[in-house]
Amino acid sequence: MWKILFYTMAGYKNVEKKLCVFEEDGYRVDRVMLNYFFHFKKAPPKRTSYFLTHHFLKEYDLQYLEKELSQNYNANPVCCSYSRVNLWRICSQFEKKEQFEEARRKYFIHVVTQELILIGFFLICFILSFVALYFQGTTCIKSLFCSIGLFVSSICFTCKIIEKVVIKNNIEK
Repeated sequence: MWKILFYTMAGYKNVEKKLCVFEEDGYRVDRVMLNYFFHFKKAPPKRTSYFLTHHFLKEYDLQYLEKELSQNYNANPVCCSYSRVNLWRICSQFEKKEQFEEARRKYFIHVVTQELILIGFFLICFILSFVALYFQGTTCIKSLFCSIGLFVSSICFTCKIIEKVVIKNNIEK
């Protein structure tokens, strides 16, 4: 059975709770595809925890977190293909969940900051090219492309700022 669960980095806790409910109802996550498509298979109901990690770039903080999950809590990675997330199934008692969530939150702030820098770079490029085309007085496909790029990158930039504020302030949805 396939399910689509939409979420942002700020909403990882909600997805983890939903996955735990599915597991208690007898549906175990088999694999994740393209971040939002979850494949479930029928399994005996079991009380487990799920933990999502995000990998923008595999950095030391994330590698350390995942290593500790697999060694100290016998966490099993769920197959994730074409995805920016790693999903971990934890069948044992997950004692230090708050510490892991705080480390993940700090990592998310770091990731969103990196994404903001990249989107901001593209936004500045589109603004500069739009201004250059405006002063040239050309009204062609280039200016249309720049207008669309400027619009899309400014929306992405705004969304990432909102997401960073939500993650930084630990706001629950």
